[in-house]
Amino acid sequence: MIVTIRLLLLMITSTLLFPLNISFDKNLPPREVEKRDPLMEVSRYSLLYHGAPDDQIETLSRAVANACRVANRHISPELIVSLIYTESGFRKDAVSPKGYMGLMQTPWASTKWPDIDIMLGVRILEEKLRIAKNNLPLALALYKGGDNPLAHRYAAETLRIYQDLLTAVEKNRTLTASQSKPDTGAGISDIFTSFAGIKVQLVLVHALVILIIGAALGYRGAKWRDKFRGARWKNAEGRMRREMTPLI
Repeated sequence: MIVTIRLLLLMITSTLLFPLNISFDKNLPPREVEKRDPLMEVSRYSLLYHGAPDDQIETLSRAVANACRVANRHISPELIVSLIYTESGFRKDAVSPKGYMGLMQTPWASTKWPDIDIMLGVRILEEKLRIAKNNLPLALALYKGGDNPLAHRYAAETLRIYQDLLTAVEKNRTLTASQSKPDTGAGISDIFTSFAGIKVQLVLVHALVILIIGAALGYRGAKWRDKFRGARWKNAEGRMRREMTPLI
């Protein structure tokens, strides 16, 4: 009996020290979901905005984000997506009359691995920016074919698309921020969740306490019952002995 009580006390202590991780919403994971990469988010939105094929969104988003990370100069996902849009229309197997290939129309594109082709195009754009001393319109013209009127016209079109995309991304960011829950609301939700968790722990402790009390009462009752039975047996035994004693 003493061992049972000790075991129940150990269960109560474990319940209090190591509370259960109970989710009260089946849609919420037990741990906080890791936040998405901002570069991936901007790349994904930019591709969706310009109508990239749905089956390529994730692959292209990852490739654009990785190219931005390794770029020596600050090149944004919006700029890369705008350049891909004007160069190939997101067709990875596109080939120009002059032999330029792939998403970003470079001389050595694989047309099979978007991540390599985008990385190559970003490296070329970096070199054009270095030559143009970070003059983006001139760098785009050099990328488009050189310092000539036709290339400048193509560059101006790419720049316009790039500026429009920047505006759209900023509007989407503002809209997303306005629709997100304020911190106070999240705090209240956390408080209610904490209260619910505490309630569950109290219920468990209450149940264990009832088990202990029940076990203790059962043990005490068993002792009383055995004591009562022993007393009755002794009385009966004494009476039988008296009856069996011969009369003198």
